[in-house]
Amino acid sequence: MKTSRLTLNKAEVAAVLPGLEAIVNAIGNARMGHFPRLDPRVQFPSVNRSTVYSQAESDETMAGQMLTARNKLKEISGSRKVRLNCFELAAIAFALRLAQREELAPEDVLAKVPGLADKLENYRKRAKRAAIKDIGTVAYKEQAERWGRFLQWMRCILCYRPTLWKSSALPVFHRDRREMLFARATEVAPAADPALLLHLADLAKREILRDRHPVTLGMLVSDDGRGRDFMASFLLSRIDPELLTPEFQPLCILQSAREEQLKKALVFDADDEPLDEVQVVAGQIAEGPRTGTEVPAPSVENLAKAPDGPLVSDVPKTLPTQQKLAEHYAGWLLGEADPEYWPEINRQIQHLAWNFTRRYVRETTSRYGVGEMVSVSAGMSSEDQVQTHFARKSINSS
Repeated sequence: MKTSRLTLNKAEVAAVLPGLEAIVNAIGNARMGHFPRLDPRVQFPSVNRSTVYSQAESDETMAGQMLTARNKLKEISGSRKVRLNCFELAAIAFALRLAQREELAPEDVLAKVPGLADKLENYRKRAKRAAIKDIGTVAYKEQAERWGRFLQWMRCILCYRPTLWKSSALPVFHRDRREMLFARATEVAPAADPALLLHLADLAKREILRDRHPVTLGMLVSDDGRGRDFMASFLLSRIDPELLTPEFQPLCILQSAREEQLKKALVFDADDEPLDEVQVVAGQIAEGPRTGTEVPAPSVENLAKAPDGPLVSDVPKTLPTQQKLAEHYAGWLLGEADPEYWPEINRQIQHLAWNFTRRYVRETTSRYGVGEMVSVSAGMSSEDQVQTHFARKSINSS
C-alpha cells in the first residue's frame, strides 16, 4: 500500500508515543484474555435506542498497523522523516486523541503541538488518495470498513471511562418532603414569613431523618392532621406563638388574649370599654363610696392599690336576681368565649367562688392612721397567707 512521507519533530513524537504504547499494551492484554477497561454496555445490543459498538470486531491485520506505526516512531531517523500509509496515520491520530483524553502525555508537550491533529489529517487524506490509486476503490472501502470495526473494538476495550451514576430520585424525594412540610407550616402559621417557614420546614425534615422526633416523613405524608399537629408543635418554640392560628395556639395564649374581656365580664353591667386600672382607683378616691353594683370583684390587686385612710365598710349592696345574673352570664359566654373553653371557665369561676382570697381578712387601722388589712391566721390556708402577706407588704411600702 502506498505511503506518504512526513516529518515529525521530537515534541510531536513525544505527544503521540504514550497513546501508541497504551494501544499496543491493550492489544496484548486482549490476546491473553484480559480486558481491564472493557465497556460493560457491550453485553446489551442497544442503549437509549442507539447502537453501541454494534460492529466492533477484533482484526489482527489492523492491530498490526497499530504496532507498525508504534515501531516506526520509536525508530525514527535523525532526519525526523518517516513514511506511513493511511491506516498508520489514522492509528497515530487515534493515539493522539487518546493521549489528550487520558492525559497520557505531559501538558507542556501537548501545548507545543497544537496543530498536530490537522497535520496528521492532511497527510492521511493524501495517503488515502494514493492507496485508492494503488489498490482501487473497492479494495480500499473493504479495508476501511475493517478499520472502522477494529477502531470500535479498541474504543470498547480501551477508551471506556466509568462515571458515577447520579440518581435524581433522592433529591426529588427530599424536595417533595420539604414542600409538604412547608405546606403544613403555612396552614398552621399563615401570617409568618414564608422564607422563615421554608427554612424551618427544611430543618424539621433533617431532624426527622436524624431520628430526633418520634415520627417519620411517611407518617406525616399519609396523615395531613398529624402533619399539621407536628408542625404546630415544631413551630411553637421557634416563632411567635401569636402567629399560629387559634386552633393550634396553646391555652395560655388564648386566655391571655381574652384577659381583658374576662376582667370586664366579671363585673356586672360593666361598660363595653374597660377603664384603666389607674382611672378606677382615682375614681374611687374622688367619688367616695359606690354602690355594690359598681364595686369591682375584690382581689389582691385591688387590695394592693387601696387608697390611704380608713376603708369604708358596711356599704349597702344591691344584688341582682338569680335569673338576671344567669341571663347575663349566659349571654357573656355566648358572645365572648369559645364553646370549647366553657367547661374550663366554669371551673375557674367555681374555684374563685369557693376559695375567695379575702375570706379570712378583716380591716383594722394602723397606728399611723393608714388603712391596713390584717389576716386572721387561725384556719387560713397557706395560699391565702402568702397572698395576704404580699398585699400587706405592698400597702406598707406605699
